[in-house]
Amino acid sequence: MALAALGWLILAACPPGADPCRVDEDCRDNELCVEAACLTVCNSDLDCGRRELCDDGVCWPEPDADAAGTPDSGADAAVRDASSADRAAADTTAADLPSTQDAARPDSAGDIDASLHPSGCGTIGALQDNFDDSQLGWQWSSYGESGVTAAERDGRLELSIGAGVADRFGWVRSDFAADLRGDAVSVRVAQAPTTAGVEAFLDFDGGQDGYISFSLYAGGLAAIVNQGGSNTAFEEIPYDAATHRFWRIGEVAGRVHLDTSPDRTSWTTHVDVPSPSYVGLGRAALGIGAVDAVGAADHVVFDDLNTDRAPPPWCQASGFSDAFDQGALSREWELFGPESCTAVQRGGHVTVGNGEDCFLYTARVFAFDQVLVELLSEPQDEPLARAVLAVYAPSGRWAELGVRGGNLHAWIDSGALLGDFPLLDRRWLRLRRSGTNLLFEARGSAGPWELLHSAAWSAGEGPVFAAVGLDCRDCDGDAHGASFDNFNLD
Repeated sequence: MALAALGWLILAACPPGADPCRVDEDCRDNELCVEAACLTVCNSDLDCGRRELCDDGVCWPEPDADAAGTPDSGADAAVRDASSADRAAADTTAADLPSTQDAARPDSAGDIDASLHPSGCGTIGALQDNFDDSQLGWQWSSYGESGVTAAERDGRLELSIGAGVADRFGWVRSDFAADLRGDAVSVRVAQAPTTAGVEAFLDFDGGQDGYISFSLYAGGLAAIVNQGGSNTAFEEIPYDAATHRFWRIGEVAGRVHLDTSPDRTSWTTHVDVPSPSYVGLGRAALGIGAVDAVGAADHVVFDDLNTDRAPPPWCQASGFSDAFDQGALSREWELFGPESCTAVQRGGHVTVGNGEDCFLYTARVFAFDQVLVELLSEPQDEPLARAVLAVYAPSGRWAELGVRGGNLHAWIDSGALLGDFPLLDRRWLRLRRSGTNLLFEARGSAGPWELLHSAAWSAGEGPVFAAVGLDCRDCDGDAHGASFDNFNLD
């Protein structure tokens, strides 16, 4: 009876999946007996299995290892050529801020500030990836220059830089923008670069307005808040792989915090400052790079991005509106098209065009309920040009309601023209989801909406990007444009 009881106690003390033991000789060659369990010897997290962390030279089960992550999809991607990232050395003249033990921080979706997000929607927590399916998902775009690659390997994201590469940066950045306010983005650093001159980073990128960043370089981990090209906060601490295994950038009640943790449970805050202007709209990025020539090939390995909580819902597409009457085009829009493509906001409306396939896309993605817009003018003297209202789903589904040559045209992702209808005075266009159907609708300046066509829509309620613009694939190359107003303002 005593031996049976002892055996039960040994088994109860073992971490999940570990063999029971009393001394090291009871374990395999690459294991040690720790707390009655055979644990694998390690130098970094990469020596351990999935959902294990390297701590004090052995692999331990990661806390909350069963927390659900969002599966990703898409194609494996090398980092594509783009303009060189400006990762200049941080301005060390900013006063260093003392480290403080973490206070109340948004460690779960339930901590999202309800006053800012009544439905808890649209925050950075919607970006989640456990990097387990060997391919970069739809939520990522890859950028960089030759000598830098990004790929999912062994259930993690690996960003690599080649020997001899100089002044090169590469990163994966979220394909959609999100709100940092009342939320946070966190990631595990499974392996840091070891080669001199190689930098690894986690950014919340506000575009030209600035960025919030953890930057690991030359053995120092810098926590940075940048506004308009100048650092408003900077603290650098000696990097310790175990102590700083998790990085987190978050925002609470008008203040930004940058924190580290060994276990994603106990956090230490390194920077806590007033929030910069762009916290309501930005993208998360994970990257690697070097200013000077790299002596040897190296890489950084990230894992478990935001997988410690349930994701917040997408905001409804109908909840975003724009009267195009601000002094400049809102950051909520992004222009896509050839170099000649322009979007000019003037006189209370926006004109998109001056090139083939010139579109304004929403920077965010939304749950698809409906989008609508008022068409003020369509391209003239060009029979192949269409003024378009569109939705595009990451699954590949898309739909367009366009105007060309005095007619309304309904298109779907099969490339088929679903219908050709007289424009008449119907200058308001709407795409609306009704269950599994997509409704193409139009109306005049007054009066009810008229159903032009209905088609099956298997992508469900979302997420989708919305867009307005000029579809002019086979145009003659001359300047053409389409003008819009009152996006989602009926």
